[in-house]
Amino acid sequence: MNLGDVEGLSLLAVTLGSGIDALLNELQASKDTLGAFIVDACASVLVETLVRELDGERRHRAAEFGLVGSRRRSPGYPGFPLVLNRAILDRLDAGKLGMSCGPGDELRPRKTVCALIGWRSASLTHAPRPPRPSSTAPWSEGLTMDKPWQSN
Repeated sequence: MNLGDVEGLSLLAVTLGSGIDALLNELQASKDTLGAFIVDACASVLVETLVRELDGERRHRAAEFGLVGSRRRSPGYPGFPLVLNRAILDRLDAGKLGMSCGPGDELRPRKTVCALIGWRSASLTHAPRPPRPSSTAPWSEGLTMDKPWQSN
């Protein structure tokens, strides 16, 4: 399912918080390269596990309403520029939870993930759809900031 073909969107943001950054900085400053590597790897696994849990919870809930979801997509992957990190965090008011973007739109704290999931009626999943005109930003077509979870 292409995000251009969805009827709605979910925006996700998950963070482990600034404590992990502080611990990693401390380990690196003390030249504990192995410790920093292990903590970084474990924190990456933990944040991804939390995102998968949230994703699964959303899919289970959406199925109750007859919806199926696209693959979860995060800014920074092809076709999804990093500037979307800032848009997602702003829309979710995630600054209240300590999430922000750096000057290059990278997420802060380090172990933070933003993502989008597109939703479509299960009954339409296999129905043929007319071709859409090509666009340089297919993910933004029809997206309104009044209701970012819903495309026009």
